Amino acid sequence: MDAVLRSRIASRVQAGADEAETTFRVLGDHSGIASGETAVGLFFSDRSRWVEGSSSAPFLSALLEEWIDVTEDRLPQAGTILLSNDPYDGGGTLCDVLAVSAVPVDSDVCWVAAAGHYPDLGGRTVGGIAPAARSIHEEGVRVSLAEANGGLLDLMSANARDPETVRNSLEAQIQCLGVFQDWLLGLGETHGWETVESAGRETQERARLALRQARQDLAHGTTVRLDRLDDDIHPRKTRSMRVELSIIDGLSTVDFEGTDPCSSGPTNCPISATRAGVRVGYRHLFPEVPACGFSEEGLEIRVPHGSLLDACFPTAVSGTADVLSDRVISLTIEAFSKAVQGRGRACDGGGGNVVAFEGYGEKGVSGTSISVGSGGGASGRGDGLSNTDAPGRFSAFPSVESIERSAPVRVIRYET
Repeated sequence: MDAVLRSRIASRVQAGADEAETTFRVLGDHSGIASGETAVGLFFSDRSRWVEGSSSAPFLSALLEEWIDVTEDRLPQAGTILLSNDPYDGGGTLCDVLAVSAVPVDSDVCWVAAAGHYPDLGGRTVGGIAPAARSIHEEGVRVSLAEANGGLLDLMSANARDPETVRNSLEAQIQCLGVFQDWLLGLGETHGWETVESAGRETQERARLALRQARQDLAHGTTVRLDRLDDDIHPRKTRSMRVELSIIDGLSTVDFEGTDPCSSGPTNCPISATRAGVRVGYRHLFPEVPACGFSEEGLEIRVPHGSLLDACFPTAVSGTADVLSDRVISLTIEAFSKAVQGRGRACDGGGGNVVAFEGYGEKGVSGTSISVGSGGGASGRGDGLSNTDAPGRFSAFPSVESIERSAPVRVIRYET
C-alpha cells in the first residue's frame, strides 16, 4: 500500500479514537473520568489491538485488551453493546466499567471498546476502596457481561451514592462507542473498508517488527525481584510479592511463583488486572513501539492460582485500584530494567494516597474519592520520590477544577 495513504488512514483512525475518548470525558460527570481515568480501543476481528486513545490511561487500556481476549466467544453482534465490571471475568475492580460494541464492516466485524474507572458504584465506602471489606459483596454492585440497556443502567446507578452522576457517565461511555463506530463507517465509505483494514494490518505488522527488533536489546538471564505490602488485618505483618523474569531466545517469562496467598481483606488482584499490569510495565520499556505492536508473542505471564495476584470469587479486590496494579507495574519495570540498561525505571508509581469525602445534606448523599499523588522509588532502605503521577492508571493528575467540581472542597494551595 502507498505509504502516504497508509499514514493518512492511520491518522484518521487515531483521530476517531481520540474524539470518542473526548466525548466520554466531556460528557461523563465524574471527576476521575473527566481527568483521564478512561481508555478507548479498536480491535480487529481476531481481537488483536488496532489502536488506542492517544491519552488513554495505560492500565485501563491494557485491561481492555485482557477483557476482549477473555470474552472472545461472548462478544456482541452488530447493534448490541455489552457491559461488565466483573473482576473475575476479565475486569479489574468493581469500579472499572468496560463496554464493547461490534462495528459491521463488509462481511466481518471489528470491535470498539471503552473503559472508565468510576469513583463510586456502591459498597461500604465511597470510592470503591473498602479497607474493611472481606468479600466482593461489600465493595459495590457486580455486573457480569450483559446488554447495556436502560434497565442495567438503572440498576448500576441506583446502587451508587450519586445515581444521576453515574447514570450520565454510563450514558457517555456508551455514546463514545457510537461516535467511534460512526467515524469508522465514514472512513470505510471514503476509502473502502478493505483498504482501511489493510492499512491497519500493515501498521500492526510494522509495529510488531519494531518490537521484535527492540527485544534484541534484552539481555538473556534470570532476575528475581521482591516487594512487600502492609497486611490488611495485622498492622505489624506484611505480605510479599515475588517475580522471576527469565529471558531466553527472545521469550520473556514473568513468573509470580512465591507470591503470598490471597489476603483476607481487599489487597488482592484478579488475574486479568495482574496481566494488564505486566503488559503496562513491559510497554513502558518500549515507548517507541505503537500499541498495536504488542501481543502475546515474546511474553509469557505465569500467576500462581490462589495467590493475592489471582483473586477468585468472592475475594475482595478493591486494593487493585490504587495499590496492587501499580505494584505489579513497578515490579515488572524493575525486573526488566536489569535486562536493558537505560530503559527501565525502578518502582515507578509504587503507591498512592486516596482521600474520600462523604456527606449528607438537604440534597441527599454526596461523596467523591480523589487520588492525590503516589510514590516512586521507595524501598525498605528509604523513601523515594513523592507526589508523582501514577503511570499505571492516570494519564494526567486530576486538575484542580475537576476536583472542586465534584468534591465539597476548595483548593487553596497546590504544590508539586
